[in-house]
Amino acid sequence: MGCNPTLQTVAGVVAASSATDNCGTSTITAVAEQSRVLAGKIPQTFTVTATDGRTNTDVKTVTYTWSDDAVNPALTVPTTGLALGCNPTLPTVASVVAASSATDNCGTPTITAVAGAITGTCSKSQTFTVTATDGCTNTDVKTVTYTWSDDAVNPALTVPTTGLALGCNPTLPTVAGVVAASSATDNCGTPTITAVAGAITGTSSKNTNLTVTATDGCTNTDVKTVTYTWSDDAVSPALTVPTTDWHWAVIRHCQQWPVW
Repeated sequence: MGCNPTLQTVAGVVAASSATDNCGTSTITAVAEQSRVLAGKIPQTFTVTATDGRTNTDVKTVTYTWSDDAVNPALTVPTTGLALGCNPTLPTVASVVAASSATDNCGTPTITAVAGAITGTCSKSQTFTVTATDGCTNTDVKTVTYTWSDDAVNPALTVPTTGLALGCNPTLPTVAGVVAASSATDNCGTPTITAVAGAITGTSSKNTNLTVTATDGCTNTDVKTVTYTWSDDAVSPALTVPTTDWHWAVIRHCQQWPVW
């Protein structure tokens, strides 16, 4: 009789039965036994009797079975791990069903899922509609929404390319100064710019390299180096001038000339 039917009655069983007899018309009666739950279904047996005019009888039984279940199953779906991070392996209908569970008062429900469309550009999301259905088509429906970042493109970093020859005894650039003088763009937001200063090399003519990195939200990077050069010389030159008294030598020489 399926699920939650209109139940059969004694009158209904009698009306659905028939009897023949060699000596006239038989009377049909029925008695309903007490119904009981058996293996998840409820059976009810009617004992049906055909009696002729001589009280000869024919007795048969009719058993009806049905499921009495108006209670929805209880569905549990994933509630953690829904933020998938950057460029993940995406969930599937099968994986969502496997991660879900359901209970029911009358057996084990069937779990199904339907994947919705993926929406967004860099920040994306997808919703799965999960349904638990029991044997009497009672259902429990929930949704699971996954989010992630879709970004495999490196940022574009711009670093200083002019003013790198600093001249003599300059104030040297700092990591903060190089970061401030750099810029970066990205297809999925604003990258973070960092810099690391290398060692200063050289004696009088010196240089240093700063490695500058732009990193986006999915750890894609663009790396460039900036090289500054300068002269490091705070020592005065050593000047040597003539030390012979040439003026006195000329006078003495002139005194030897004859006077005309």
